[in-house]
Amino acid sequence: MVKKFIMHKDAKRNTIRLLIDLNKRAFPSSEILVLAENEEIKDNIKDLCLIMGSKLIKKELENEGNLFTFLESKKHFNEVLKAMQCKKTFVLLIHFAWDLLQFYTVVCDPKLQEQTTLAQLNKFLRIKESIFGNCDNNPFILEYKILTMYNEVVKLLEKIEREIVDVDAANIKLDNLLTALAEMQATAKKMHDATPFDSFIIYLNFAIKYTSSQLAEAKFKANEKSYAIGDKETIASQQKLFFIAAQEELIKIKEIRDFTIDTCQSFILGEQYSFGRPILRKLPAISLEDVYKHVSHLADSFPKLT
Repeated sequence: MVKKFIMHKDAKRNTIRLLIDLNKRAFPSSEILVLAENEEIKDNIKDLCLIMGSKLIKKELENEGNLFTFLESKKHFNEVLKAMQCKKTFVLLIHFAWDLLQFYTVVCDPKLQEQTTLAQLNKFLRIKESIFGNCDNNPFILEYKILTMYNEVVKLLEKIEREIVDVDAANIKLDNLLTALAEMQATAKKMHDATPFDSFIIYLNFAIKYTSSQLAEAKFKANEKSYAIGDKETIASQQKLFFIAAQEELIKIKEIRDFTIDTCQSFILGEQYSFGRPILRKLPAISLEDVYKHVSHLADSFPKLT
């Protein structure tokens, strides 16, 4: 069981100030190496992460109806944080602590729940940048953006299928979302290039590709009556390619997971961003194998590529 503790206010305040300062100075590696030798600072950073992460874990579990697993989930998250305290991965802990602090600040803002579209969310983050800082390179925020877009596309697709939305208006919105998704894909690529074996970033790439398929579906449904047969075949091929690409990201996650287990490493790189919980926890099915079967079924539902 995770030991109960109350982090001293001064320690919490000083740790937050340290993270803000390191972020402003682009996380100087030489200084982080020095900090890695300071056990008190390492413990304070871990404890701050545990406090913030535990509150977010509890909220997630409440939404899932799985609150009874809270102590177990908190314990595993604490184990991941402890593993990250070693000198080899301490720099990852520092970056994660800053990302978590920034995300925690964002989600604690009561106005966040009012931002139901991606455009609203981006505007909100820009307006609040003096408080939150620049959120463009935060994996937590990127996930939040992708999920916001996905839900927006699903709602728009439903309106298109029910023919209760103007086609021109739908096309304008879809084009704007396509542009925004391309920007998010570029951000995810930068993250992946920096840490190619981070399972959470690979999951974000999966989510982007899956959302791309939904956007293609919405675009097709909105313009189905005006498309020629060749256009329809092209879009079908695009959707199939998106699903195949999404499958490939899931395979990468499995390979990283299996390698971590086979080599007896203490944690899966990237699982700190899911608080030690399953990487796919925000999908309808959290099992990697189940999600892979689902995506494979969708890919197989389209004609073979020629």
